[in-house]
Amino acid sequence: MRAYYTHNNAYDSIVIPGAEVAVTVTDDLLREYLEASPNFSAWRGESTGGLLPEDYGRILAIRDDDASQPNAVYVTDWRQWLDRLNFYEMV
Repeated sequence: MRAYYTHNNAYDSIVIPGAEVAVTVTDDLLREYLEASPNFSAWRGESTGGLLPEDYGRILAIRDDDASQPNAVYVTDWRQWLDRLNFYEMV
């Protein structure tokens, strides 16, 4: 299942279209997003109501919980991504 890390001026979200949920990012949630084997289908959050990931903000990273791609985070905007990691004190 694919999960999109999005950012806008108000908050960051992780949007999981396959589960139709969006979750507001916290320190712990970001750590879980970056773990070796996240299970996105088990995540709970607000219903997306059919909204797309880009409706939540700019997509900064994409992650798939497929076991064949452990730790594979595709970053779409390195500058913003590193800024968010610094904000959540991950680097």
